[in-house]
Amino acid sequence: MGAAIEHVNALAPAAHELDSAYRYCSAYTRQHARHFYWAFAFMSPGRRRAIHAVYAFCQHADQAVDEAPSIEQGRQRLDTLRDKLERMDSSREPVMLALRDTLERFPIRRELLHQLLDGMEMDLTRQRYPDFAALSQYCWHVASVVGLMSIEIFGYRDPRVRQFAETLGLAMQLTNVARDVAEDAAEGRIYLPQDERLHHGVSDEDVIHGNFHSGFRTLMQEFCDRSDRLYDDAFALLPESERSSMKPALIMARLYRRLLVEIRARDHDVTRGKVRYPLWRKLWIALGTALSWK
Repeated sequence: MGAAIEHVNALAPAAHELDSAYRYCSAYTRQHARHFYWAFAFMSPGRRRAIHAVYAFCQHADQAVDEAPSIEQGRQRLDTLRDKLERMDSSREPVMLALRDTLERFPIRRELLHQLLDGMEMDLTRQRYPDFAALSQYCWHVASVVGLMSIEIFGYRDPRVRQFAETLGLAMQLTNVARDVAEDAAEGRIYLPQDERLHHGVSDEDVIHGNFHSGFRTLMQEFCDRSDRLYDDAFALLPESERSSMKPALIMARLYRRLLVEIRARDHDVTRGKVRYPLWRKLWIALGTALSWK
């Protein structure tokens, strides 16, 4: 019994090591997930560093796939991440240290982390999506799952919050798709559903080469309008009693929804590069939303 306790204690990170791991995750999140970083700025320190740990893991996984020189190497990297999740208790890597501590403090199901990696694997094996149902399945794995993990850190009581998180994740990922059409096409990926593109006469070549025509404009208008409606659907699912606890999610929603405004300002031409807006506006949106639900 004594030996077992000594073994557990040996695996437990020292306080300074854990603090360093969380600081790494915070810096990483600020660098790679700026929309999210400002949404988390209004959280309590303990919850904020936990959400940074989750998002640092998500970003690490995303980079592992995006930067893989081949499908096989991408799969190997994902398998390595899956193995790290299984051996998390013995890892000394900053992200895994912080994630392990976060999982001990908050009721996040580990299977959600594996489902996220399953979504990342879709990016390796699938570069086209036949219809919205197939795209929605992908969005659930890479975005709704993140929402389901996040709400456990935000804290909630009403189970309807889970449906809110799933719907909001779909809305936000569809916004990502619209924002990144040109960037993804440069990497050979087209997330816009094939049946909808066919209906509007938008070919693979149109997307890849930036041939923006009237059918392409209508396609993007309908795609963005659907994303917009999903934000409204998500807000309708959130009980009034949970709006304060879900403040970070509401900030994220408004930061992302603003991207749809920017796309409309371009007359839906998403072929001219990634859609962005200035930091001051992000801060204004984040502050305004935070003050709306005290």
